[in-house]
Amino acid sequence: MLFSCKLLNRHLNERSVNRTRVEVGWTFFNICPVGWVLFGGHCYFRSQTEDSWNNAQEDCLKYGAHLVEIDTPAENTWLMESFLPPWNDVACSTWHKCCSCWIGATDIDSEGVFTWNRRTNITFTNWYPNEPKNYLAEENCVVLCQNGLWNDEFCNSKFTFICKK
Repeated sequence: MLFSCKLLNRHLNERSVNRTRVEVGWTFFNICPVGWVLFGGHCYFRSQTEDSWNNAQEDCLKYGAHLVEIDTPAENTWLMESFLPPWNDVACSTWHKCCSCWIGATDIDSEGVFTWNRRTNITFTNWYPNEPKNYLAEENCVVLCQNGLWNDEFCNSKFTFICKK
């Protein structure tokens, strides 16, 4: 039984699973919907369209999810490697041009105190140096950049987004 649990856990956390492989006595259950990717027991989806932070959150809720809450450095790295294009020094000469994906962090409720959109405390952060700067006290939502660092942005800006469930 212990072997079975370890094998099941290994399959649940694989980045890519060979869904065509058949093993006697095992049934593969699709844990994530089509188009979603499994990591660490959660399903993730990156939009192909851009929208404001609030609309992105509403879209995630329609999927039974929420804007991604990043809990660990490993999850942050995985998201960067799985969903964002590689960092390009030429294209990203102005670094904020390469920050283009909403995550679920905001300080809309209390200026300077960032929480996840579901009002839970943030235990891991990966801010750019000198961020969050909260330009004009209106940068209340957070984007994930192609290099894995975070930046605060105007919530009405339009970016792609990552949902998690």
